[in-house]
Formats: sequence, structure tokens, C-alpha cells
Amino acid sequence: MLFITPPHNAEAIRAFCARFNEGLRVEYKSTFDDNVRRNLPKVVSSFANSLGGVLVVGVNALNGVPQQPIDGFRIPNEELALTIENICLQGMNPPVIPRTTVVPSDAPDRTFLVIEVDESVEAPHAIENSKRVYVRTGNAATPYDGADVELIIELIKRREEPSRRYQYLLSTARTRAATVVPDDAIHVVIAVSPTFPRRSLCDRNDVWNFLNDSRYRVGRYFPLQTLRRVSDGVASFDQDQEYAQVNAFGLLFTKRVISLYHTDNQPDVILIGEIFHPLLKLLHCANAFYTRVGYHGNLEMTLSVENVRNQKMHFIEDPFRFYTPANFECFEHSVSVSETSSSELLRQDIVEVVQNHLQQLCWSFWQSTEEFPSNDMRAYVARVIGQMNIRA
Repeated sequence: MLFITPPHNAEAIRAFCARFNEGLRVEYKSTFDDNVRRNLPKVVSSFANSLGGVLVVGVNALNGVPQQPIDGFRIPNEELALTIENICLQGMNPPVIPRTTVVPSDAPDRTFLVIEVDESVEAPHAIENSKRVYVRTGNAATPYDGADVELIIELIKRREEPSRRYQYLLSTARTRAATVVPDDAIHVVIAVSPTFPRRSLCDRNDVWNFLNDSRYRVGRYFPLQTLRRVSDGVASFDQDQEYAQVNAFGLLFTKRVISLYHTDNQPDVILIGEIFHPLLKLLHCANAFYTRVGYHGNLEMTLSVENVRNQKMHFIEDPFRFYTPANFECFEHSVSVSETSSSELLRQDIVEVVQNHLQQLCWSFWQSTEEFPSNDMRAYVARVIGQMNIRA
């Protein structure tokens, strides 16, 4: 979703407001009065019927732009999360239960209310005794509108097709990748896709032109000589044992052999760069592709390393300053991370997205009795990215 982590104070709300104006996936309300309560089913259902989104209560917006001071609204004498749940249960069919977070303000007697809604596979969600279906327009003046018959039919189809399509596209990518990277090799697999790939984001020729035109560091995302047209887009069959693809439905995928690093008097290890660099490249590619085709919405991201039982991985700078090789050993055959994020977060803070994925992955490689060195790992990753010549 749009918040990287659940907001816990007023500064997190203000940082969010500095990054997002009202639009397709964001709406602000200055207070939680009777009018807002009456319209809550319309707002929540329109997010669920579209691409998901966030309603932040306690922020005044003028023409869609949050206005200072951002101090919240007066604390009501009620259990806000329970009130939201009851309104949504009674006001929509089928009901949507959003994630509700009450965030304390640093202004006296004030609070914020954050209501997060995911894109729903149970759409369409109707209100007004099941007579009206609303969707988002992205216009700050009229943020939602009634859906027409064709769109309602499409929303119904949403329940059936996207999951099957995603699994098919992912299976196809894995089958192709096995011709380049053997399944029994130590390897990393990364995939990012719209959560519900309902339709093509562009045609296949657009994918080809994107990979030919786009730049990454001093070259391209994938060497031109490795690119091949495939049924759903373009794939890179690299003889250096890396497979990658971008397809028209927005699934980006890579599978790459992980090399072991050898030093004298130390066991062979995996360097975090073997995972970090393909992850950053694919996410940077995804951001550029989604921006080019105009996709806004939630993303499903997966990162896994395979055949790593008893392998050691260094993920902080100068790892032997305080630790031994045994502190970095994995006891799982495979380690996988799966997260729902969003195209907006990828665009706003790709460093944070990379850090979050690597932190979860590296946790399984940490065997010290000390606390996981999260700050050291994140600082190391941020520093490396800062030194790389990457254009947004």
C-alpha cells in the first residue's frame, strides 16, 4: 500500500502529506463529522472497486493539496476502529473491512485516522441498498463516480481471472528461466507484478521499444543481444546464467545464478550484492515501465534464494569486525519474501523498498544471539545505492 510501514505519529502523517496529494488513490478529510461518516461507504467501496487507496482523516486539503497546519481532528468519545468497521459492514454489499489506524497527534486533544483499503477481488462493492457502484476518477473535485454497466461487468470478472492469469504468467516465466539457470543451482528469483493483472498494460511492441530505449546506469537493463520476443512480451536469455523478462501484463521477472566469493582462510560466502544488484535493477526497471505505461496500483513483490542450506551470506560492511562466519549461515533450503507494495512507493522511495525486502531475507541468515543488525544492513545498502550512477 501507500504507507511503507503503519504510521505511528504525526510526523509520519505529515511526511505522507508531503509526498501525496489527493487523487486516484488518496483522499483527505479534515474531520470525522456526520457527513464524512455518511459518505464513508462510498469512499471505501470506490477504493476497493478501483486500485485501492488511503483515506486520512485530520488533514485539510485545498484543491487536493494538504494544507498546514496538519494537526489532526478533535478526539471523539468513541472507539474509532469499531465505528469504521460497523459503518463498512452495514453500508456495503459485499462488505469491505479496511485497515484502520488511529494515530496520535502532537497537538493537544487531537488525532489522525488512517483508513487503508486494498483493491478487492470481491468487487463490485455496492452501496445504497446495493443500488450504486462507485469507482475512483482521480479528480480531486470529484474523486469518485458511478460505474457504468460495462465496468461493473469487468469488476465481476475481476473475481475470476487475475489470479489464474498471474499464476500462468509466473509459471511461463519459470519454465523459460529453467533453460538458462538450472533449478539445482544456487540462485535468486525476483518477481514484481500488479496484484490483479486484469488486462495488458500495453502491447508487446511497446515492451520491446521500452527495453530498447531505456537506460540503466551506463547501459541498458538487459543487453540488446540477449533480448528475444516471446508470446507475452520480451525476455532476456543471457548466457552468463541470468534470465529476465518484461511482459505486457506488467509482470517483471528475473532468475540469476548466485556466485560464491572465496577469500583465504575463510569459507566461501555469498555477498549481498549477488542479490542486491538484480533486485535493484528489476525494481528500477519496474518503476520505469509502470511510469511509461501509466500504471498506478498495488504490486505483488516476491524475492527468494534457492539451494542455500548451510551457505553463508555477508550483508553488512566489515562483517568480521565483531562477528564470525557462523553468524551468517542459513539453515533453510530456500528463503522467500513476499510483500504487497505499490507503484507509488516504488516511485517515491525505491531505496526503502529494497531495504525492506533485503532485511526480511537476511534475517534467515543471521544466527548470532545478538539482535539482527538492521541499521547496519540498511545503512550499507543505502550507501551503495547512493554511490551508483542511477537515474530516476
